[in-house]
Amino acid sequence: MTSIMQSYTGLWARVLAFAFDYLVIVLYLIVLITISLAVSSVFPDIVPMMFGNPVSGQIMGFLMITLPVTLYFALLESSPWQATWGKRRQRLKVTRTNGERLT
Repeated sequence: MTSIMQSYTGLWARVLAFAFDYLVIVLYLIVLITISLAVSSVFPDIVPMMFGNPVSGQIMGFLMITLPVTLYFALLESSPWQATWGKRRQRLKVTRTNGERLT
């Protein structure tokens, strides 16, 4: 059994990494809003159809915001980079307790 020396990152480095990741999320939301404005100007009936009742609004919100943001973190942190863009800028890696990459 090999001993792995790990150092854990403090709060402020993690907060800064998340702030950088939040920039990516905000850019995604700006693109999403721009596309939705363009689509709704061409097809005005689509917005009431997608968001006209609470169930369809929740489903669309999940598919357009929650799922992509969750996949951003999950896929990048389990990738060979072991980090999101913000974590890479801070030189952080997400690992298992034994130092291995997440699956």
